[in-house]
Amino acid sequence: MSQQNVKKIIRDLSGENGFFKHLILKISLIFNRKLAKDYNELKFVWNDIEKFNPRKTSTTYYKPKPVNWVAISKLAIAASVAIFAVLYTLLSPKTVIIKNTTCHPITTILPDQSTVILDTGAVLTYTIHKFKPFSREVTLSGQAFFHVTKQHHQPFVVNCHNLDVKVLGTRFNVLTNNYETEVTLVEGKVQLFDFKTLDTNLILKPREMVKYIVRKNLIKKQRTNPEIQTFWMQKTIHFNRFQLQDIAQILKNYYGKTLIFDDTLLKYKHIGGSAPTDNYLLIVKALSYITHTKYTIVNDTIYLKPIKN
Repeated sequence: MSQQNVKKIIRDLSGENGFFKHLILKISLIFNRKLAKDYNELKFVWNDIEKFNPRKTSTTYYKPKPVNWVAISKLAIAASVAIFAVLYTLLSPKTVIIKNTTCHPITTILPDQSTVILDTGAVLTYTIHKFKPFSREVTLSGQAFFHVTKQHHQPFVVNCHNLDVKVLGTRFNVLTNNYETEVTLVEGKVQLFDFKTLDTNLILKPREMVKYIVRKNLIKKQRTNPEIQTFWMQKTIHFNRFQLQDIAQILKNYYGKTLIFDDTLLKYKHIGGSAPTDNYLLIVKALSYITHTKYTIVNDTIYLKPIKN
């Protein structure tokens, strides 16, 4: 029996060891058979001596309580679950959904300070992470106007129903649903890619519009007046910005009305005046007054005819 083991065992039997030293010794007994044998022999002698110890009543013999490993295991599991829950909450992405349920456009500011104006019924979705920067990728359903802040190192992507729009910094309008997507560029440059049924990429320049029709597998690209596509954001229409055919397009797009007029009226390149946009009839009346014409409405068709002197 080594002297080192004797000292270690006597300190434990006399109660000099604290709880953790006692616990360490108990664990050592499991793996060290020589130490365990010495411990049992000394413990037997120690107990005999204690029977005849006149100071037994004043002896502070430490008798450690048995370790409740079941309780310790439960605490360890509970702590692990709590730590996992905290880490999951901190590290898992958060989905942000913005839906315009009002009857007028609403404006929202994205984490990168880009501005989005949502039309009625439009839904914008994106994810954010606790410890990661905003990915500058959003998903759109409906119509929205984007004013994207420029970040050369990270493009901005709009995921539509049937194509994606990628930009660095620009202003553009998107109208998308399951059947078609229409993108109009006001300022900057955008790239259209990942078409649902076509393997192609397109680059748009300012005042250009692309309409992608899924069912027909058709892409229409043309020059346009962007104010026609962004008319939904306006509370007032200013006629001096439009030609007569532009106003006809607005009435068709936003009110479902067909405007029929004499081709000679196209000489009015700049029409002065304005009207509120919340009622198409007010627009027709204002247009009739400005162009010196008489209007007639039959079902969804509006006829403008010059007033004869």
